[in-house]
Amino acid sequence: MPTAGIQQNRMRKHSKLLLALIWSGIAFLLDGCGGGISSFTGGGIPPGRSAVLGQVIQAANPTAPVPGATVTITTSTPNGQFLSYRVYTDSSGQFSINGIPTGSVESPVTIQVQPNDMSLQSQHVSFLLANNRPTQVVIALLPANFNAANVAKITITQVSNPSGNAPLYKAQVYDAQGNLLAIFPTLIVDGGVAAVNTNGTFTVAGAAANITPQSITATVPSDNIPNPPTTTLPLSNGGKPTPDPNPIPATSSGP
Repeated sequence: MPTAGIQQNRMRKHSKLLLALIWSGIAFLLDGCGGGISSFTGGGIPPGRSAVLGQVIQAANPTAPVPGATVTITTSTPNGQFLSYRVYTDSSGQFSINGIPTGSVESPVTIQVQPNDMSLQSQHVSFLLANNRPTQVVIALLPANFNAANVAKITITQVSNPSGNAPLYKAQVYDAQGNLLAIFPTLIVDGGVAAVNTNGTFTVAGAAANITPQSITATVPSDNIPNPPTTTLPLSNGGKPTPDPNPIPATSSGP
């Protein structure tokens, strides 16, 4: 074989090896391009880092996933650097990102979702990602013709669970006149994983066996509204509401 041919073959091999190393590095940094719960809980989370698990659904039909949406996650590292991750939702509307640097406490995170469905609005949501404790974000995209400015109040309540297996919650959205709107809010579950039922209720479980859910935050974010209504329900005891430390004493109406 001529010398030039040998050199070309060597260059091709080196190029393939370099590309393989580059893609391995990208896969390590952007682990979870459309994945499930096990994609970030399996194997644990390295110290000083955390993970985001997400699902994109339709706000008007919360059991309908939004596949193929572009999800861009930006965050700042403890030393002030900005990182950006881009993934796409799978057929179930899910995505996950592992190994996000958070330092010893927490790190601000912003998620921007751009659907490939013109009937849905794009959306961005921001929150603080805790160190060594994953957060799940159930992002409910609003219909294109829905005006988020009509949202005035959001509530989260625990409701009776007929099966009794796990705490059951309901998040409801109201307008300024107190009318219930047929919109499911975006959920941010610190340390937990939410599963939405067909009737709009949802359960929350720990993201891993050694992690207890800390809180549920419900909001209706919009690219056109800087400070949307938001409510947070603190959690403890495996997903049950935190008891009120100063409950109102019961009063007796009898003699």
